[in-house]
Amino acid sequence: SDPRHLRVTPRGNARMLAVQLIAFLVPFSSLAFVALQPNPPKWPESVKVFSPTNSTAAIEDAVNSAFKTNGGQKDHGQFSTYRYAFLFKPGSYEAQVPVGYYTQVLGLGSSPNDVKFTSEKGVYCEEGDYTFTVGALNTFWRAAENFHTSANYNWFGGYEGMLWAASQASPLRRIMVDEKLVLYQYYDDGSHPGAAGYSSGGFIADVKVNGSVSFGSQQQFFTRSCEFGAGDQAVWNTVHVGSSGVPKSHCGRTKTIPGSPMISIDSVPIVREKPFISVDSSGKYTLNVPEVRINSTGTSWASGSEKLDTRDFSKIYVTKPSDTADTINQMLFMGLDVVVSPGIYNLTDSLKVQKEDQVILGLGMATLVSSTGKPCIEVSDVDGVTIAGLMLGAGTVKSPSLLKWGTGNFKGDRANPGFIHDVFVRVGGTNDVNVNEVSTELMIDLQNGNIIGDNLWLWRADHDQSGQVYGGANPCSTGLNVDGDDVIMYGLFVEHTLKNLVTWNGERGRTYFYQSELPYDATTAYGTSGYASYVVNEDVKDHDAWGVGVYSYFRDYDVVVESGIKAPENLVERFWAPFTVFLNGTGSVKHIINEHGNAVTSQSQQWLCPDVPPVEGNCNKQQLDSCFPDDPTQPRCPTNIPVGKEAFCNPSTGGCAQGDRPAPAQDWCCYAYCPDGPAPTPSSPPSPSPSPSVPSPSPTSPHPSPPPSPSPGKCSDSDVESCKSFCSTDPSVLTGKPGYCNPQTSACSYGQRPGEDW
Repeated sequence: SDPRHLRVTPRGNARMLAVQLIAFLVPFSSLAFVALQPNPPKWPESVKVFSPTNSTAAIEDAVNSAFKTNGGQKDHGQFSTYRYAFLFKPGSYEAQVPVGYYTQVLGLGSSPNDVKFTSEKGVYCEEGDYTFTVGALNTFWRAAENFHTSANYNWFGGYEGMLWAASQASPLRRIMVDEKLVLYQYYDDGSHPGAAGYSSGGFIADVKVNGSVSFGSQQQFFTRSCEFGAGDQAVWNTVHVGSSGVPKSHCGRTKTIPGSPMISIDSVPIVREKPFISVDSSGKYTLNVPEVRINSTGTSWASGSEKLDTRDFSKIYVTKPSDTADTINQMLFMGLDVVVSPGIYNLTDSLKVQKEDQVILGLGMATLVSSTGKPCIEVSDVDGVTIAGLMLGAGTVKSPSLLKWGTGNFKGDRANPGFIHDVFVRVGGTNDVNVNEVSTELMIDLQNGNIIGDNLWLWRADHDQSGQVYGGANPCSTGLNVDGDDVIMYGLFVEHTLKNLVTWNGERGRTYFYQSELPYDATTAYGTSGYASYVVNEDVKDHDAWGVGVYSYFRDYDVVVESGIKAPENLVERFWAPFTVFLNGTGSVKHIINEHGNAVTSQSQQWLCPDVPPVEGNCNKQQLDSCFPDDPTQPRCPTNIPVGKEAFCNPSTGGCAQGDRPAPAQDWCCYAYCPDGPAPTPSSPPSPSPSPSVPSPSPTSPHPSPPPSPSPGKCSDSDVESCKSFCSTDPSVLTGKPGYCNPQTSACSYGQRPGEDW
């Protein structure tokens, strides 16, 4: 067997040549017999597989043990090093399954209906802190997928069903909910009876809910490809794409729709659902890769016609938490797909994906950490790759990025795009900056075209194990850089990077929902340097974005940012309902996009979206409604009117004008800064229903103190009575929740009194 012992004869020379040839060829092939993997796989200890034959007590012992480590009140386990995945074979389960940090619950059926939880609570997530000003703001990094729940527990006030009170990086996918889906928690902690905990979510996709879905105190939320019995909306930003049972798009802030703007887009232009694992009755496992769907609506599975690329686990490598980058790369090089088991992997080299249609699927918030300054993952110039279910972390040696996709010379294939599902990048948090810092220049760098992101949270930590982060520690310049063309983002969350949060240089980019927070620890130089949250290169000709939100909390310095969004001027109208929010702190954001939109200061919000004007001029309400459609995706009059400049709209022609009222004057409605009165004060969005005492959500931890109580108002009884005819009765205003109106401007507000004129 040792080539050195072969006899040197003509025949022996031939045999030696054959051995050398095989040794040369094996690395360049995907010989099945070389890479054959066990099926069923050998799962590590961090994965628990249950079947209906397991007792309820045994299942609950296992999940409660994990929850004791990674769950509970006061955000216990937030920076734990433990990772868990609980896999349930087809059948029915009576277990109650709480889900804590770094924990994932997955059904192993080919359909969500194959695995059913029949217990009162089923699979659920409570907010990480019952103190309402914290609530679910830090309830991150967990997931649940691919099962059916008949949970009917009454969590509060008749809200019965599945509770998932979480924020970013906590997706729900491929789930059938019989009752209601409740996405926040309403808890009486004694000091604030009946207050809904703050929450900063979130993302759900491919989910069917027979009852209603309630967003409540969620600051923002994104849904895709869902089917709801009924639905409301989040506080500041709600975007639905391809979901049914939700309200139509509107701009809100009117007498009939007092809430904030909401966007609902009928269909998903292109998507492939996240791969999932199933097991058959013989115990054999399959990796299922759904097909690409074009212009789709609703779930992929409910109709029973789902098409899947099924891959036997004999060709899937299941990692061990002790695996090195070299070990995993050998399997990738041989063409195997890789399932990354729950654990923390300190990588000395990048995982290199070089095969078309290859899949890397993480379980249980599996975490890849760059330890030598290289990206955690590098994807070559190939089509159809899927990276899913992973956390990526910066290391102590600065890296250029943590996920690098392509060389910049590959257009990609629209019929077979690359996908990034549930990838959460973290710079800091687990470290103590007093001991060591971590850093990366970029979090995700997309050089190639035709890549689709589906739920990304890119977070430079504002707090870590030692407390709050100051002075630009754990530096990262930018969360997402896009150089490729035809890149789409569904549900993009980016926070706290030290320069532009997103830079987009490719053509035909599309973003459906964007939530961002500017850095808390920015200095005044952040504003004077011209940084912004979402920046489209001035040379880009084609770009669209729906529901782009920029939040500010300048904690340490009086920072003034010129604009939350920067884009070529001709693309401004292709940002649908963009907005800015002042969370707390000091400073301001002067404009929403370029020089359009008013400044946000002192806990206020501003949107660019058509609005029914409070000053009706010569047009009646019917004319105004025809002039200002509620749907923000429809043509509209501009709302970016400089202070003191009048703006008019002709409801008969749809024409818009600024400056002097055109002739004939009676045909033109004055809708901004009109001579009949002072400019209207924009009203704040209503606090979430059903809480009667929920203030506007505050930013992710640390939690700034609430503003002082406003001074008594000037409104007399007659003033209030005169306003009642204008201000509508908001159904979310319950007993004990104050509502205010401004008799000078006829604007309305609910919750906190905006000022002494209210």
